[in-house]
Amino acid sequence: MTAIPDQPISAYDPRFKEFLLRGAREEVRIPCDTEKQAYRLQARMCSFRARVKREKLDFWEQLYQCVVACEKNFVVLRPRRSEFDKALSQVAHPISRSLAIDILGELEKETKEQPDD
Repeated sequence: MTAIPDQPISAYDPRFKEFLLRGAREEVRIPCDTEKQAYRLQARMCSFRARVKREKLDFWEQLYQCVVACEKNFVVLRPRRSEFDKALSQVAHPISRSLAIDILGELEKETKEQPDD
């Protein structure tokens, strides 16, 4: 894949933030004219997200709660936590979703509290 040059936040479509935040909550399918255009949009959205992280903007972690994928000529945004729902729901003794979310929240807190090396 061709590297995308480093660009300021202002060079990106302002709707990227809203789409990524929405994708962190629910699945969003963005239709494109071609598969190539979908891959370019996917790369651009990921580049935007990386730029927000480098700028250390306060909402960068929320943008990474969204998976950005291509399916034919669609860019599909979906919550990262739902990525393995189907596999985990097939376990014989599943834990409740709210308990799983509580456990993940505690793990995230522990990770943030760890000092950087």
